[in-house]
Amino acid sequence: MIVVDTLRCLPRGAATSRRGRCASRQVRAAGERALFDVAAAAVVALTLATACVSARDATTTGARAEAGTTLGLAPPSRAVEDVAAEVVKRVNERDGAGVYALYGEGMRARFPEESTLRFVSDVADGVGRITSSEADASGEGEGTHYRLHGERADGRMEIAIGRDGRITLLQITIARKEPPVAKSTIPLVLPFRGQWFVDWGGGTPADNHHVGHGSQRHAADLVIRGADGKTHRGDGKTNADYLAYGADVLAVADGTVTTVVDGVPENVPGAMNPDAVAGNYVTIRHADSLYSFYAHLQPGKMHVQVGTTVKAGTAIGLCGNSGNSSEPHMHFQLQDGPRSQDSWGVEAVFTGVLVTRGGKGQRMKEYTLLRGDLVGEPSEAKR
Repeated sequence: MIVVDTLRCLPRGAATSRRGRCASRQVRAAGERALFDVAAAAVVALTLATACVSARDATTTGARAEAGTTLGLAPPSRAVEDVAAEVVKRVNERDGAGVYALYGEGMRARFPEESTLRFVSDVADGVGRITSSEADASGEGEGTHYRLHGERADGRMEIAIGRDGRITLLQITIARKEPPVAKSTIPLVLPFRGQWFVDWGGGTPADNHHVGHGSQRHAADLVIRGADGKTHRGDGKTNADYLAYGADVLAVADGTVTTVVDGVPENVPGAMNPDAVAGNYVTIRHADSLYSFYAHLQPGKMHVQVGTTVKAGTAIGLCGNSGNSSEPHMHFQLQDGPRSQDSWGVEAVFTGVLVTRGGKGQRMKEYTLLRGDLVGEPSEAKR
């Protein structure tokens, strides 16, 4: 059985693949986020209709007035270029309240000040100080488009105003260049005991369906297989049938726990939960730009809390089947920041690991998890 582990959502109407699927959803509160995939560019959107977060190669943050707003039927009291310039000025000043003050009534009703403060902060963090802008006639949609040039990144802004000169639509897209994949430089231990099979892992799409997502560029899905090659006993209809279920998940290095999410119910095998894609998870800080992330854990079985100091090999929770997961397995990744949606994946390099490939075992001086490998010591207990 192929493990389906999708830390993303597809936009409404998008095609799905055998490797993963996830339904788009309506925003439940302004500023709420969910993962999705848009062809070659992953996009973050804080719109009133939908809110999404992905890997950091592109970010869209925006707001839209309620449907039916009339645009351009009479000359506005202010020119749109003046309002656009004022938005840029206030973003550079990180003045979220000032941007909110430019909204029309529909925008204020549907995109409150608290969400606008986050919106402005996200844009300022992503693009840096905006140094210049120019009109962009190539843009599509109901608004006027501008190209933005920032100290950290370039971007695009779409803006529309009503007859009163106030904003009825505002969206900013920040294009970020993907950096080369960094490799871990600290000693790491495997995140499990015993022998596990790498169901997905590596640096190519053929080996790893995660690679298109920034923080997951070298993520791995790990399972336990029996002598018959199956990941479960019996018919595999319950989580307890799976060999990996309930196994200890181990910290790969010394560090401090920065995030613990618990309470996400587990799935029946074959079903998935796209509303909580990572399920129950733990994030650990090991160095300034090195964090480990462990997803789909069992609810109510966490061994750590935020602030807990751990040593390499410390059990942090139990392997489960929560979140956007089709069967009990371990999702593991290294990343360069505390939040997956804002981070780039780091290649985990293990030393002295026993790897069985093609039926032959070899102890590797340096090893990165690769699809199809059997990894670890067969004599170790899994629990």
